[in-house]
Amino acid sequence: MAIIYSYPLNQPKRDDLLIGTITYDEDAVNPVHGNPTVSFTIGSLLDLVSGQGNAQNLQQVTNIGNTTTNSIVISNNLLVSGGYYDSSNQPGTAGQLLSSTATGTQWVNVAAQGVTSVGLSMPAAFTVTNSPITQTGILAVTGAGTAAQYINGLGNLVTFPTIPTQYVLPLAADGTRGGVQIGYTQTATRDYPVTLDSEKMLVTVPWTDTWVANAVTVAGYVAAPTAADANLVWKTDGTGNPAWRASTTYYLEDVFVTGGVAQLGVILTIPEGAVSLTDDFATTAKIIEVSFPSTLTSTSSNSFSSNLLTEVDINNVTSVGYGSFQFNQYLNTLNLRSVQTIGQSAFSSTGLLGNGYDLVFPSTLTSIGSSAFSYSKINSVTFDAANQLTNLEDAVFRNTNFTSITLPSNLITIGNSAFNSSDLTSIIVPNSVTSIGNRAFEGSPLTLAVINNGTIGDYAFTNITTLTSLTLNSGVTSIGGKSFENLGITTVTIPSTVTSMGNSAFSFNDAITSAIINSTVIGITAFYNSPLLSTITLSNNLLSIGNSAFITTGLTSITIPNTVTSLGTSSFEDTSLSSIVFDSVSQITDIPQECFKDSWENTRIVTTLTLPEAVQTFGSQSFQQAGIQTLAIPNTTTTIGDAAFYGQRYTTFAGTDPALDWTDAIRRGLDTLTFDATSVVTTIGNSAFTYNNISSLVIPASVTSIGTSAFRYNNLTSIILPATVTTVGTDSFSNNPNLTSVTINSTSSNISNAFHNIATTITTVNIGPGVTAASGIFTGSTAIGTLDIAANAVTNNSSFYNFAIGTLTVDGTATISGYSFSNSTITLGTIGDGITLPTDAFRNADFTTLNIGDNLTTGNSSFFASVITTLNIGNNLVTGSNSFDDVTIGTMTIGTDAEIVTGTFDAQSVITGDLTIGINSIIGITAFEGTTIGNVLTIDDNANLGLQSFRTSNIFNLVIGDNAIIGGIIANTVGGAFNNANITGSVSIGINSDIQAYAFYDSNSASTLTNLTIGSGSTLGQQSLAYHPYLSFSLGNNLTFGSQVFQFATLTGDFTIDPTWTLVQDSLDLMNIIGDFIVPNNEVLPISVFSEGSIDGDLVLGTGVTLSDNCFFSTDITGDLTIPISTVFTGNEHFENANIGTVNIPDNFVLVDQMFDNVTVGTMTLGNNITIPNLKVIDGTITNMTVGDNLIGTFISQSNLYVTNMVFGSNNTLNNSSSAVYSNLTIGLNNTFESGAFNNNQITTLIMPAPVNISDTHQFNGASFFESNNISSFPAYFSSPFVNSLPSRIFSSNAFSGNITLPSNILGFNDYCLSTNSITGLTNVAPGSTVIFGIGVFQNNNFSSIPDFISDISQGVISPRTFQGNDFTSLTVDATNNYWIRKFDYYSFADNSSLTTLSFDAVDINHASGFITNGVFMNCNISSVTFLITGTGSFSTTTVTSNSVFKGNNLSALPTGLYGTGSVVGQSNIYYQTFMDNSFSGSLTIPDGVTIISAQAFKNNNLTAVSVAAGTSIASDSFDPGVTITFRP
Repeated sequence: MAIIYSYPLNQPKRDDLLIGTITYDEDAVNPVHGNPTVSFTIGSLLDLVSGQGNAQNLQQVTNIGNTTTNSIVISNNLLVSGGYYDSSNQPGTAGQLLSSTATGTQWVNVAAQGVTSVGLSMPAAFTVTNSPITQTGILAVTGAGTAAQYINGLGNLVTFPTIPTQYVLPLAADGTRGGVQIGYTQTATRDYPVTLDSEKMLVTVPWTDTWVANAVTVAGYVAAPTAADANLVWKTDGTGNPAWRASTTYYLEDVFVTGGVAQLGVILTIPEGAVSLTDDFATTAKIIEVSFPSTLTSTSSNSFSSNLLTEVDINNVTSVGYGSFQFNQYLNTLNLRSVQTIGQSAFSSTGLLGNGYDLVFPSTLTSIGSSAFSYSKINSVTFDAANQLTNLEDAVFRNTNFTSITLPSNLITIGNSAFNSSDLTSIIVPNSVTSIGNRAFEGSPLTLAVINNGTIGDYAFTNITTLTSLTLNSGVTSIGGKSFENLGITTVTIPSTVTSMGNSAFSFNDAITSAIINSTVIGITAFYNSPLLSTITLSNNLLSIGNSAFITTGLTSITIPNTVTSLGTSSFEDTSLSSIVFDSVSQITDIPQECFKDSWENTRIVTTLTLPEAVQTFGSQSFQQAGIQTLAIPNTTTTIGDAAFYGQRYTTFAGTDPALDWTDAIRRGLDTLTFDATSVVTTIGNSAFTYNNISSLVIPASVTSIGTSAFRYNNLTSIILPATVTTVGTDSFSNNPNLTSVTINSTSSNISNAFHNIATTITTVNIGPGVTAASGIFTGSTAIGTLDIAANAVTNNSSFYNFAIGTLTVDGTATISGYSFSNSTITLGTIGDGITLPTDAFRNADFTTLNIGDNLTTGNSSFFASVITTLNIGNNLVTGSNSFDDVTIGTMTIGTDAEIVTGTFDAQSVITGDLTIGINSIIGITAFEGTTIGNVLTIDDNANLGLQSFRTSNIFNLVIGDNAIIGGIIANTVGGAFNNANITGSVSIGINSDIQAYAFYDSNSASTLTNLTIGSGSTLGQQSLAYHPYLSFSLGNNLTFGSQVFQFATLTGDFTIDPTWTLVQDSLDLMNIIGDFIVPNNEVLPISVFSEGSIDGDLVLGTGVTLSDNCFFSTDITGDLTIPISTVFTGNEHFENANIGTVNIPDNFVLVDQMFDNVTVGTMTLGNNITIPNLKVIDGTITNMTVGDNLIGTFISQSNLYVTNMVFGSNNTLNNSSSAVYSNLTIGLNNTFESGAFNNNQITTLIMPAPVNISDTHQFNGASFFESNNISSFPAYFSSPFVNSLPSRIFSSNAFSGNITLPSNILGFNDYCLSTNSITGLTNVAPGSTVIFGIGVFQNNNFSSIPDFISDISQGVISPRTFQGNDFTSLTVDATNNYWIRKFDYYSFADNSSLTTLSFDAVDINHASGFITNGVFMNCNISSVTFLITGTGSFSTTTVTSNSVFKGNNLSALPTGLYGTGSVVGQSNIYYQTFMDNSFSGSLTIPDGVTIISAQAFKNNNLTAVSVAAGTSIASDSFDPGVTITFRP
């Protein structure tokens, strides 16, 4: 609870409610984040409130800033605290409770932040003068006009606006009376009582009014505190920021409070002389008392509405204006004196908050306006006995609380809703009243009503369940709609004076049990839904009964007088009638719609039914579920409407679905239905007799139309549908479970589902001549014993879908529509000649035997997916596309001259037995594509098989007669007649047949043919028999072959070419023979005749055979090929790319260019004296190859010869064969090697026998032999005493490694002969032997020292490049160990990247051309060079080095003992590029005695200064640019 105190003068003031004004600038520095609310305490006075009326604001506080304490107190008078509400009484958009504890303000979405200390100053406490509060409400405040200041969170001084000097306070009667209202409640304004406690006044306000109820459950709200003095509940916005408004006033305001000592209001006295008031004179003025002058005779509109009046005396006022005193809820005394007219709503909604008042109307009263006293608290109403009031206007006493009234005797009309929802308990309407308005007494608690005369308006007494006594006297002429609906009466008598009755006049009267009706009419729904009304008496004056007059009542019998000429729709629907009697002379000709219709649940039986003899029409549902058991249709009846006698269906099992199928339900209705012999009935409507128990029916010949479901759900056993019936509706005879015999003679264009769900098995169905059996005509039945479709009859789609039929007979002239017999099972089917079967006629059907006459035409998918054990079709068949797709047939016979078109059968079609097609038949493109024929396919003579006619089919044995045309001339992808067919048995084709290109092409290789027989004189087109495996074959004489006839086919057995055959290029290309291929003598084989095939046997060539180009190109021959010497070769590449087991070429044979190009041979033997042209003859891969002696020509392999074991005989010339590979090579004696012989041949093993005499040695012409192979040792040939040198570049770049043994007889090593191996040392040469080394003999090996025995006594020279690119790390040359060395020739030690030190000790140098020549140690890693004499000996010359000797090393100092006066050598010339690209840096001193420094001698070093002797000759580029050269004196 929040307790809000208001104190008298001179009492202390508590700060319980904190209210003030906030002005907020969103762009101001350091804006407020904590919802501060400003409250002021002014001395000892009632709370001053800003924003009251036009009052000035007490204070405007700007930018308070964040604080760490809950409040800031200024001189104990100004209190700043959290929380707010705005002037529209609305909080923010989210919720937060701001605690009043001392721990600090709970900031919204912000941790404790802000200013730790705020300095504020404020004038002395305000004092108040001019108390108590005066009538003027002006309050003077002293101490005003000064300004307060404070320092905000940024340290800025802020000044409050000047405080005003006056405040406008609420008006009050005196200083002791007053009250407060909370101005920030969320809901509507509420008043709270002010109570006295000692001298204090206080108001107690529930939390639910300061916020909302159940605040805890509202998103964003926080539960109210329980402590009495805690702060209120506040809100934040959706992002958690304070939800407050800029420049908004928060305030308290005054209210009027009743029931306490304090009361705030206005007492008004209207001065004498006033004669009128303006409209809205004192509306909402908080007037509690008013005095009228004697001069005032009328009040204006709303003149005193919405005030606090408790007592009104109108004095001399005779006319009370519109709404003059409405909404004075405290009114408890009203004196109308001599009033004449009371205006509309004059006293509406008065007295509600008091005890009410008594109302006395004077005799002067002539008019009361509508709603004058509505919604008022009136204890009693009295009319003066002399009152002449004639009219009570609309709603005049609506929602009033008096319980009785005596109406004036002169009253004529009672207006609409005059007493609506009043508290009246009884009413006697005077005889003078002629009109009671609509809803006049609706909802009032009347128990008694007496009405004598006139008209009664709509709803006049409706919904008065307390009304148990109702009297309608004979003066009543009209009863309005629903005027007596929902009363408590049990009986009623309607006088004969009533000639008009509105709709539902007495409906929904739950208690009424009987009625006497003397009126001439009974209105529409007059007694609707009055369930206890069981007895009615109809007078002989009655002319008509309205629609639904007695619907849903409890009537048990009815006798309709002969005066009644018309019955309304549903007049007696849903009653409990067991007796229905029409007068014997009744003239009723029409029983209207639903007139006697009963309810679903009612199970009664009509024991008495007397129909008018003149009835012509039974309307729809007129007797539906009426419980009639026996019915004879009068002979006057022409039309029986929809559901007119619809029976009753129900179940006795509790809780089951009312829509339960009829087989589980009980039917109650007609057992016997008869039509008069002279019946003129033409129309039986939809569902006319549905749900009855009719077992026997003879349809009159007069009937032309039978509606949908007309006889559905009965017990009929047979039916004959006359030819006169032209219209038969859906389900007209459906659901007759015992109906087993149906004869249809009606030529109705559509008998659709007419016999749905009759007997499961129908014994006999006769579809008469010209009759159309519509789709689904027998849906629900599953079997027909005998079905006869007569001439010119028509079946529609799905007429006999999914039936089991014993015997089916179809006349050839009948029209069978698509799907007519789809999914049916038929034991024996017989279809006459000349019939045309449409698309899907027998789709998915199942026949045991089907016999079809001649001249059958089938449509697309006529037999799609059908299963037929035996199918016999006569002559002249013409099929439609897909006619037999997906079928399964046991055996099938087709007569002569058939035309089987494209796509007749498909890949899912299966004929498990034989298929026989007569002579002269045409089988179209893809006619049997993919079809499976389980046994023998026999196609008689003169057949024409179109492209792909049996493509991808599965066939066991195939027999085609003579003179057949087997199509296939397009391409292998679309194929011929049997393209990609899977034939697993044998194929036999008669004589003189044309087997066109691709006819049996089988790229899938799925067939496993056991035997192929081709008759003589036949033509075999291109690839016509390709891909098949033929386990045996027989090919006739005089065959004509196209190209690649047996492409990728496999023929088992020896294949012998018949001389009578005509072969062309590629005729036998790509075929595979498991056996020998035999070519007879003198046969001429065309170009590529057997290319790219295989022979798993020998190729046997007769004598005199001519082989053309590419004859056996890329052929695999696993056996032997022996080429007779008489064989004639034309062209070349005869065996190119062939794979041959063994090839034998006889002596003296002349090889042809490229005849063995790129072959693969196991063993190839070339005899002696073979002539090889200087062209590519043999290449490829040969495991073992032997070339005899005395080749005529030069053996050249120009490309890609790979021989594992190659043997050359003797006396041959061997040339460059760098593109060949000889893994193991054996070479005989006395051969001639041309330059480059056996280079790059990947030779690992080389066998060359040693000659036994000088004449057996080989001749090496030029240089480079066996270079770049994998040879690692010397063959025996080079150990012969007849061989004493190695030719230039022999064995270069091979696999010699380590310390090798040189043949002792080899003393001459020509240029580069062992270069680029991995040799580290040499043995088996006696020291001192004279060995001649050419240039670069050991270049690029792995020597690290100079072998001791390498010497040339006469020359003493290490040849150029001898040890270039080896592994030397240091080199010492002295007179003891290297006594023989006289010269290091050019580049002899260059490129030894590991060589770092050189030492030359007392070497005797006497070679004419110098000791260390050009570039000897170039591009090593030498960092130290020393020339010295440690023993005897000397350097006999002062010129030791030459150009570029140390170029590209790591020297940083000149060689020791080499240069200048006094050195061991004394060399005076530093030659060209001698120290170029070394590591000299900084300063360098060239010793005296050096007189010449040649060009680029020190180029590309890091020297900065050089000192040389005066007179030294220095080339311009001896040093790098920038080097300082100093000449010493």
